[in-house]
Amino acid sequence: MPQLTFKRNAHISYFKRCLTLLPSSAEGHDGNRITIAYFCLSALDLLGALDAATTHQEKSQWIRWVWALQAKYGGFKGSTFMTASTPELSSCVYDSGHLPSTYTALLILGILRAPLDEWIEKLDIDGLDYFLDACADVNGSFSPIPLRSPHTGPTASLEPCLAPPFQSDARMAYCASVVDDMIRRARNASHLESQTRSASNHAKESSNQNCTDLSTKDASIPVNLERRSSRRTRAWLSNCQTWEGGFGQHPGLEAQGGTTYCAIASLRILPSETKWNDNFDVPIASRYLVSRQLGGLSETADQASGIGGFQGRPGKDEDVCYSFWCGGALRVLLGEPPLDTEANTRALLDSQSPIGGFGKARGEFPDPYHSYLALAALAMNENDSDWSPNTNRGHRAAQLSNLGATAQVTPEVQSTPIPKLGLKPLDPLWNVSTETRAYIERCLEDIKRR
Repeated sequence: MPQLTFKRNAHISYFKRCLTLLPSSAEGHDGNRITIAYFCLSALDLLGALDAATTHQEKSQWIRWVWALQAKYGGFKGSTFMTASTPELSSCVYDSGHLPSTYTALLILGILRAPLDEWIEKLDIDGLDYFLDACADVNGSFSPIPLRSPHTGPTASLEPCLAPPFQSDARMAYCASVVDDMIRRARNASHLESQTRSASNHAKESSNQNCTDLSTKDASIPVNLERRSSRRTRAWLSNCQTWEGGFGQHPGLEAQGGTTYCAIASLRILPSETKWNDNFDVPIASRYLVSRQLGGLSETADQASGIGGFQGRPGKDEDVCYSFWCGGALRVLLGEPPLDTEANTRALLDSQSPIGGFGKARGEFPDPYHSYLALAALAMNENDSDWSPNTNRGHRAAQLSNLGATAQVTPEVQSTPIPKLGLKPLDPLWNVSTETRAYIERCLEDIKRR
């Protein structure tokens, strides 16, 4: 029998426990502590339990910890232990910010409601700006760590880092797009206007310093600090779309639900001189995404498992994380997506663990990543516009017909109604509660006014 009871208290306990204790199998993820903390804290925020489940002292300690992870030359590091062991190693290679960690660190500061005066006094907007520039490759993609030094100030140097552009994929472009969005909100100039600000002055100042030219070691890494370009990034992301309609990690790679979300959300966030979705094929992207839902409820719904969930690629099994990746991408793309949200909610609830959290599928052991994304998908499902199961099915059938998609449509069957889960609305672009996004935007606007 599938489980339809939402284990709210178990989930609160699970995420609170993961903030202080993880199994030994998570040891290899020590460098991603800040991201694991984001999953847990954002989940508690969506559950509306952050204030009740944590103390003011705990939140203050976590805020101090996040600020302590701000790197010397911009961005945030992923863990307390991602620090150079000696001053001699304190360069961008060994002691730099990390792009996904920067994205999650900024969201955590919003989730915990870090005081406005701390945003103004402690957030290094200029360093953040130069950090993004240093992570930008000339083709429009982004590396998780700097490709060249983002050093600024009187001792500035344009010494390139020897970091290869590994993992420069759609995931990094998404993290960079959100961080860039925050930077633009904290500045008076838009990103497109700021692109006209040449780095020549910075390079001229640095040319008088003792700058080591390592360009002969890797001619692909420019010594000059070139500004990132929304136009180049949008073109690179558009080239990631495949014949199937989804987006791969890089141009030419197989499409997948997670990278499709990252590409579509990035294209929606990045400034554009034309309509935001003019650079890619929207109909086939929509068909690809709706076709990832594994049917709907059947007449044997009480015995079904996974039906209504999402797969990441054709021919793969259901995985709860793709309910967010595909569902979120469709909401960004279409607004009101042609999804069977009732069937999806049932599939997600059936993947709950008895100890709290969600496994990737029914019967699997929970982890913070799958648990948070399942909760985020439930929040989107619950806070879509009002619908009843049968009108939802009819609307979806019409939309699927228009798209030419092959996904199954839930038949009209009698089933146990799903009670309201009481989750906060989620912003599908930043992947955080709408309340938290609004708080971050207010803080950034205040920085701009100062």
